[in-house]
Amino acid sequence: MNFIPTSETAKREVLEFAIKEIRVYGVDILLVDIKSFNWDCNDDDWITEAEAQGSVWSLTGFQEAYNTSNIKNTDTLIIRIF
Repeated sequence: MNFIPTSETAKREVLEFAIKEIRVYGVDILLVDIKSFNWDCNDDDWITEAEAQGSVWSLTGFQEAYNTSNIKNTDTLIIRIF
């Protein structure tokens, strides 16, 4: 069953919680063996690789880092958002 907030306050609280909890996991294609890396891997394997590369942000943190050019490898970074 899905939770659907009905009041505006509840909707805002759910949105604020989601923004804090959503994570961006990036895998830099230059840091993996492109031929052997399973690009269709499950989410846990993707998260493990992103953590090993140090490429994990909150959604807000990723937005700020991207907008201030603090992510230097944007042309080789593939992200998944969970």
